[in-house]
Amino acid sequence: MIRLITTAVLIALIYALKRLINMYILSIVVPIVGTIISGLVFLGAAIALEVLPAEMFVGAFVTAVLPATAGNVMLVALLFGALKQTGRLYQRTTRKVSP
Repeated sequence: MIRLITTAVLIALIYALKRLINMYILSIVVPIVGTIISGLVFLGAAIALEVLPAEMFVGAFVTAVLPATAGNVMLVALLFGALKQTGRLYQRTTRKVSP
């Protein structure tokens, strides 16, 4: 369930911003937003199921979600740079159809 919510939001975000923002910047924004949404949904579900007391939310967010966000951003930036150097990034090409 968490992945479905995160995926839906991220696809909408990418679709809305892909023409407005540089691809490198978008590759940094997407993991930040994705990890935070995923962490919020996870912690919210834990609170709703009474596994995590509500007063522990901020502490759990700061000690689990924020470090995971920083790690994801670093890894995605590293992978994006490596893919860009190898030329393996997806490039949209347009084909001309001959009449």
